[in-house]
Order: sequence, then structure tokens, then C-alpha cells
Amino acid sequence: AMGREDIHGVELNRSALVSLRGQNFDVAGQVSELDEPGPYDVITLFHVLEHLEDPKGFLVDLKESLGEGGRLVIEVPNLDGFGFEKFGAQWFYLQREHLYYFNEKSLVSLLERTGYTVEKHYRFGGFLVTKGRPGRKKLLALPPGLKKPLLYAYLQACDFFGLHDFIGVVARK
Repeated sequence: AMGREDIHGVELNRSALVSLRGQNFDVAGQVSELDEPGPYDVITLFHVLEHLEDPKGFLVDLKESLGEGGRLVIEVPNLDGFGFEKFGAQWFYLQREHLYYFNEKSLVSLLERTGYTVEKHYRFGGFLVTKGRPGRKKLLALPPGLKKPLLYAYLQACDFFGLHDFIGVVARK
């Protein structure tokens, strides 16, 4: 069985890094600072790839840290999502910190060009949650007992109607 000591992470955001270390998580500030170089069975990049100056080079280098048959899970904002289509330049995820934007085709292509085998790609997340900060604060201000059930129902409805703001990919080394 895998325990907490088998989980290692990298967090580039300074305040998040301090918070995670304060909770006794094994987290480095850079990939090069990891105590355990791998190989890893699974590496996740949740809202990371769009921030990197060289996503292609990063993915190539990351393969060295994956064990044979290891999986990479990536999630990023979807440039073909309903939120961008609906709100254009006002879409919440058009941020100056994002150096790259992806749709399903470009993300799958990038992974294949860097030697990964894409096993699955998917869309998820709802557009209203990501319209902007004011809308998010209202959602988060719901009574605690209602927040999770309403958010779950909302995201299920977004899935049903195909209103997605994010894409994910599972790829194998």
C-alpha cells in the first residue's frame, strides 16, 4: 500500500509551497530540488503546462522521471471550451501568467510529438464557475452544507450539455 511518504510534489507558487510544507508534505520548489528523482508511476500536471516557457522540452525531460509504462495526467484550460466561446477576452482563464493555450487536438499532438502514447482525453468543468472572480465568490459564499451538492449538480449539468472549460489527458510513457 502506498503511504504519504511515497508521494512527492513540486509547487512553483511560493505561498502554496510554504503552506504545503507547513502541512508536512514532501514538496520541492523546482523539479531539480526533488529528493526522490523517480522513477514515478504517475506524474500529474494540473494547470501547470500552460505556465511553462518550454512545454515541449519539459515533457521530453519529464519522461526520465517516469517509470516504464508510467502515466502522465495533464489538465489545462480548454481554448475550445464554452467559456472562451461565450466570454472571449473576458474568459477567466485568459491570464497573463498563461504562456500557452491548448485545445484537445493541440494537447494530444504535443504529447504524441514528445513520445507519449495518449490513452484517454476528456473535457470537464463548467463555464459559469470560470466567468470571473465575482461569480466565483458568490458560488463560494453558499452555505457550507449546500456548496458541494449544488456544485456537483451544476458540473453534472455542464457535462450533460457539453459546457466544458477544461481538458485532461492521460498518457503513457
